[in-house]
Amino acid sequence: MVFNGQADAFISVPTDARLQHVSISDTPVFVGPINLFTYRHHPDLDVLMRVSDTEGLRAFQILDYIGNGWGEANLPQNQYTRSLTPNISNALQMLAKKRGDVVVTDKVVARYFIAKHQLQDAIIEIPTTLDIVSFSLCISNQSPHLGILAAFSKKITQFRQQGGEQSVLEKYR
Repeated sequence: MVFNGQADAFISVPTDARLQHVSISDTPVFVGPINLFTYRHHPDLDVLMRVSDTEGLRAFQILDYIGNGWGEANLPQNQYTRSLTPNISNALQMLAKKRGDVVVTDKVVARYFIAKHQLQDAIIEIPTTLDIVSFSLCISNQSPHLGILAAFSKKITQFRQQGGEQSVLEKYR
């Protein structure tokens, strides 16, 4: 919607493709770890627990979602078995039904959807962080609001220093 002029901004990971159309805040809105999730009692859980990088995922069916820039960059379709769903919520629900082996995504977002869909008994988080990604405010280069980026960065820094980020994150558990 931002790219075709229907919206001014979004918050996401600034990829090279996105940076052709938007400018980003100097300070990220959120910095999130990319972790692994699998279904409880997975037959290869011991192997998944030892995964330390994306190479260790080549033998597994990865559930992902359309538009996941991190997945596209780090788990290319021609090198990994990656099934795309419309969104992260669908990927996690499919994982709970054992329709894939693993979901690789931001753990804060995953934890939120796992709780929302009451999948805590079906899905487990593997304590492996494959990456840390910054989610930034991305404003269209055509937007009349482009000038707020510096002020936004200052405010988000203050918000973080005052404990606001932790307060928000607690609500997503």
